[in-house]
Amino acid sequence: MFERSLEIWRELNYKKGIALSLGNLGLIYHYKKDYKKADGFLRRCLELEIELENMLGIARAYYNIGLNYKHMEDYEEAKKYYEKALEIERNIGDRTGIAISLNAIADLSLEQNNYSEAEDLSTKALELSREMGNAVTETEALYNLGESLIRKGEPDKGIGYIYCALKKALELNLVYIRYGLFSSANFFIMKKDCETAFKILIYLKENYKEEFEEKIDKKIEELKPDPELLKRISKEVSNKNLKDFTEDIIKKISIYLKDSV
Repeated sequence: MFERSLEIWRELNYKKGIALSLGNLGLIYHYKKDYKKADGFLRRCLELEIELENMLGIARAYYNIGLNYKHMEDYEEAKKYYEKALEIERNIGDRTGIAISLNAIADLSLEQNNYSEAEDLSTKALELSREMGNAVTETEALYNLGESLIRKGEPDKGIGYIYCALKKALELNLVYIRYGLFSSANFFIMKKDCETAFKILIYLKENYKEEFEEKIDKKIEELKPDPELLKRISKEVSNKNLKDFTEDIIKKISIYLKDSV
């Protein structure tokens, strides 16, 4: 579809349409994990947006190039392009873009184990998101903030943010449901509630195998649980849908939050 759109815009010499189609094609190849091809389309999009002096389009192109580098695990290059996007967004007053870029850089900081930086960036993104009333960027900021605190060794503080992120993600049907669940598993491990942690890990592995299998297998190997326990848990969680399972975990977290007051 976007290839045909690109052809039409080129026939009409409509540069805004060409730039839009190039960006869309870049993202399509990005999500197909053809990162090299994605980079080519995204850079051509950037060049055209610069030619058009479309500052919002330039910022989006920088962000998307950064996203592509992030999934290639080149975090330094990803950060460089995210920061270019953030600078433009601040200059033009694009508050939604600022929140998105702050969250993206916070996510990179988590990947690089820089938890204090992730906490600072997430806090800024959270404050801005709440000022705007943007529930999507708020949910991501809540998740990043909770995850940074749990990894810093402050699980009792971090789980409150994960709790809020899970509730919002469930309302909005966002991917942060499963990310928040994984963070919750780490919290329960730190609290020595390994059975609840294993329920989450097994559920995620069975339902989101490609995304979580490697991480979960590594964690289970470290904890060395009783194989019979894992079999029992697998039967317990096998027929649960995501909404019901997440609501059960939210209730479990709420008990810890009440106990900590």
